Amino acid sequence: MVTTINNTTNSPRNIFTASRQWAQRPADERFWTVGEMRATCKAYADSAVLAEGIDPSSLRFEPSDDGNEVVGRAESGSTPFLLTHHAFGQVAAAATAPADYMRKLPAYRAADLLTYHFSSPAARQERDLTPRDVLLHRNSRGMIARAMTSERYERIWNFEVCDLLQALADCGWKVPPGRRPYGQNADKIETRRATEADIISFGDNAGGLPVRVGDEIAPSGLYASDHDMFAIMVDPQRTIDDGSAGGLYRAVMLGNSEVGGGSLEATLMWLRSVCGNHILWGVQGVQRWSLRHTGNVRQRWQEAMRWITTNGSKNLLGDEQAIRKLREVKLGGDREQTVESVYRFRISGLSQRDIESAYDITSTTPEDGDPRSAWGIAQGLTRLSQQSVYADKRNKLDEAAGKVLAKIKL
Repeated sequence: MVTTINNTTNSPRNIFTASRQWAQRPADERFWTVGEMRATCKAYADSAVLAEGIDPSSLRFEPSDDGNEVVGRAESGSTPFLLTHHAFGQVAAAATAPADYMRKLPAYRAADLLTYHFSSPAARQERDLTPRDVLLHRNSRGMIARAMTSERYERIWNFEVCDLLQALADCGWKVPPGRRPYGQNADKIETRRATEADIISFGDNAGGLPVRVGDEIAPSGLYASDHDMFAIMVDPQRTIDDGSAGGLYRAVMLGNSEVGGGSLEATLMWLRSVCGNHILWGVQGVQRWSLRHTGNVRQRWQEAMRWITTNGSKNLLGDEQAIRKLREVKLGGDREQTVESVYRFRISGLSQRDIESAYDITSTTPEDGDPRSAWGIAQGLTRLSQQSVYADKRNKLDEAAGKVLAKIKL
């Protein structure tokens, strides 16, 4: 079975993971469609050559012809390969050398140190010299090393993750449109005007500022490089009624690194809306898997894909029933009784003043439900957390909101 790292139905919160990707990715790592991203990822896989079982002590390094980069060889006289930024970090780690420091050295000096760390008898005694696999591919510059991993590494290619995204797209899931990010090199990112086909119609009380028809948009939500990929998709066809104007939408985030830069991660959730800078608003019901690229990861990935595509949209009725009950359960007959009931839960970090403020906030936001209900208080606490400028206070209030709901037996 797929390992669930976090499985909650707690109160809404905002998630910034996709927004950071939106803000930081350069133009050449952004894609308009799943098909475009898959083609790029597949090209990386098709051009790959895997050199297996290399003895690290046979590795030799030297400066490139122009003297600006480090070139590696599996052994003296073998075909040289350039190192990507990521692969250089893996090589440095294998040599127990600090990568940031090594990158600041002249190429000839870094090459000498790496060769010494792998080949010197004295240095070899302190190294893990188990065989390594080197992932290579050829481009216009010659042979490029993208990764150096252990033989236990089990690769899932980024294009395979794109296949899941395409399956979701074929079932009506959409990549939420995003505006052009700001900052350095933003002018290099192409844009166009959003059409009706781009739009996901969130409710009037969704929060944030979703993209509307006619807004300038950039390729967003689909990102891939020579070392990783990330994507977010939303299912606009299936919503659950939580009492708000627009309801809650199913969404998924997927991330992977095929070069040993991180685990394969899938996060399934409900959310209220996605704004133009890809902040996810009103997120709840988060289920997250983190699959390491070792052992039977391919089998576990197949299980995760089946869960997302088959069961991910089958929890509608159960979730609606749970939310309905939480909206119906009254904690008191009036403000004083409700505040006293919640305070008696003895939730760490939650003061009586916080509860009073949450009650008052919900009283002015009808879409959040009755302030006397468990659901209403939880929504009020979440809105209160968003008003705080202190991260630790926001986290405590968000946790407290979830604990209020957890006190109710459904």
